[in-house]
Amino acid sequence: MESLPIQLYPEVAPLCVPMAHHLLSRLGRKNRKSGSELLDLLLQEVRYKRRYAFGYMDVYVRNRHKTARDELSLSSSWLRQSLAMYSNTVIPNSTFNDWITKGAIRLERKGRPHPQWAAATFIARMIDDGERSFLPEKISLDEPPFWCYGQSPQGAVIIIPVTEIHQQPKNTILWTNWPGAIWDDDGWLLIGEGEDCIGAIRFAGVRKVRDHLYWDVSLEDIRMWDAEVAALFLDFDGNTIAQIQSLATLALHRLARERIKL
Repeated sequence: MESLPIQLYPEVAPLCVPMAHHLLSRLGRKNRKSGSELLDLLLQEVRYKRRYAFGYMDVYVRNRHKTARDELSLSSSWLRQSLAMYSNTVIPNSTFNDWITKGAIRLERKGRPHPQWAAATFIARMIDDGERSFLPEKISLDEPPFWCYGQSPQGAVIIIPVTEIHQQPKNTILWTNWPGAIWDDDGWLLIGEGEDCIGAIRFAGVRKVRDHLYWDVSLEDIRMWDAEVAALFLDFDGNTIAQIQSLATLALHRLARERIKL
């Protein structure tokens, strides 16, 4: 059976690796295709389904920090009912709790699924529409939710689990084709607008000041990535931090053009 090569781990985001392997295996049972054709089929399915999942889930995920009713925000009951669109009935509580035990669903707090794991389950359900056992039997609690790409100035592109982002040098850029990365409230910059949100990008270094996140990079860091953007800096007192944040954001948007595509 064909397995997912490590270099493709970021391409199936927000699926974790065991979930992607499981879906690949199930697709293989239903389709008489070669190994490479099955990989192409899985990647095609993920690309299409994650775009729909982000558009469908985004407003509910962003409501989860507000005092919205369960049916208006990402909650366990909302997710069970949404998954019912691809099943014959609403997912029973017992089944949902079994998914939590298996590690396929993680909770931010009681009754509130973690958005990355909720999205992965939603996408897996769409890909394996109408089938039982669409999730792996067990996913380790140490398993990262998904992988992304990373690169240091003048360095080669690497792939890393999102759980190791903060171990990278601060001026490392990271990107993913999964726009829902922004739901982690951890510094991801959304790429695209409206229905054309196609991914997210960031610097590894972020810092929080008065509940606001800032890129933890210098003007020299920006210059190493984009000298044209760094040249826009105007040297006058009282505006350095704001300028660096704006220039860093502009540089990331420009860097995303060659790295994040449909």
